[in-house]
Amino acid sequence: DSFVGHHHFNITSHPQFRTEDFLRDLLAQVIRCLNRVPEDALHLKESCHKRGKAPSVKDLLDLLTSTLKSFKSSYLVVDGLDEFHHRKTLLSLLADLPVQGVKVLLTSRDIPEVRDLLKNATSIEVKASPEDIERYINSRLRSCDIEESLISGEMRLSICSRVTNHVDGVYVILNCSIVLRTLRLLTVYHTGFSWLAS
Repeated sequence: DSFVGHHHFNITSHPQFRTEDFLRDLLAQVIRCLNRVPEDALHLKESCHKRGKAPSVKDLLDLLTSTLKSFKSSYLVVDGLDEFHHRKTLLSLLADLPVQGVKVLLTSRDIPEVRDLLKNATSIEVKASPEDIERYINSRLRSCDIEESLISGEMRLSICSRVTNHVDGVYVILNCSIVLRTLRLLTVYHTGFSWLAS
């Protein structure tokens, strides 16, 4: 009945990943959801084979919009758009999807290029509060295998305070992961060299 497609761009997304790759990924999700290869896809494959060329962005977009008509409703979630190197091309394509009846949800940091391209779209700001960040860091500190003796209450407060003051609601996971990796290294060193103290 319904299709929900998704794609997550992150800081490690390869610069060579193009709009065509994004559309191919979505088409693969649609075909998996349909449990069959649509006739239009078979025709496009044959046509591209005869021409000796890969499908163009227009070919892939046309195929996507035609296959999405198989569903009563279609939703697309694109997370981390600001991390995609070719976002301008992608945004112009995504802007046309609502006309086809596809509901689109995009997440991005607030950067001028994205804001300008989406000026007519409904937007809401979602930002972690300092309390949310502190709660997250504390839960991560409790869940990882770090010796309690290495993290005093004062150190825990210092970690929370420093990360909270520097992230401004963004990149909490990245900063927290760096802190946790450092603490794990300290645990390894502490365990590895504890014999020196005896």
